[in-house]
Order: sequence, then C-alpha cells, then structure tokens
Amino acid sequence: MRFIKRGLIIFALVSAPFLLLAGAFVIYNQIENARVAEFYDAHPMLREIVSKPEQMTAVLLQRVPIGSTRSDALRVLSAEDIDCKRSGRSGKPDPLKPELLQPELLECRPVKVARTRGVPAWLIELSLWNGKVAGGSVTPYKSGA
Repeated sequence: MRFIKRGLIIFALVSAPFLLLAGAFVIYNQIENARVAEFYDAHPMLREIVSKPEQMTAVLLQRVPIGSTRSDALRVLSAEDIDCKRSGRSGKPDPLKPELLQPELLECRPVKVARTRGVPAWLIELSLWNGKVAGGSVTPYKSGA
C-alpha cells in the first residue's frame, strides 16, 4: 500500500507540469478564437471574404459596385471600419504606355488591427476612373505578429 501511495504521489508530481501546459494551451486557443471572432464581428465584409476565398473580389464589388462614386465607396468602406488613402501610383503614366495615365488607386486597410495571428493583414485596392469605381482587388497577407 505504501508503494502505491508513493507511486501516485510521484505520478502526480511528474504529470502536473504537463497537465498545466495542456490547460494553458487550451486557454490560449480559446482567447485566440475569441479575438478572431471579435475582429470579424467588426468587419462583416472581411468575414464574408474569408468564407468565400475564391470570390474575394466579387464580394468586394458586391458591396462597392463598379460605377459607384468615390464618396459612396468610401462611405461603404468606412462603415466597415476600413480606412482608404490615395496610392502613390495614382494618376502616374502607365509603365507600358506612357501616354496613358493610370487610374486613381485607393489603398484601404482595416483601422482596427487584429490582435491575433489567426487574422491576416488586409489590403483592399479600388481603382477609380473619373471619380467612379472601375475595379478592385482584395489581398490577405500572412500576419507577421
């Protein structure tokens, strides 16, 4: 009986760190899942894009249709908490045809940065001709956090 008690005590002392480590992993995983959910709750368009990765541009152009005005596009994206800035490439000569100017390009990113590795960094680009949306693209980047 004495050996059984000692064996149980030794087993408990040896296995306790592993159980604590496993518990910490489970808790960390739950926190990460909550942060991912929090980010996508604040960005429903990005949540829809993540759920349809092969249709990222189509989802963007559903929300910001081709032909909509610059102010309408900015209003839709700011409602998603996405900030847009004019790209440095906007209105410059096309490298292949210098006589043509490139469209105005807006580079847009979520204002609220995800506090987790489970959410990529996002870049949304809109091209505008004469103040109207002519196209767009969505690029998720692997998180460097």
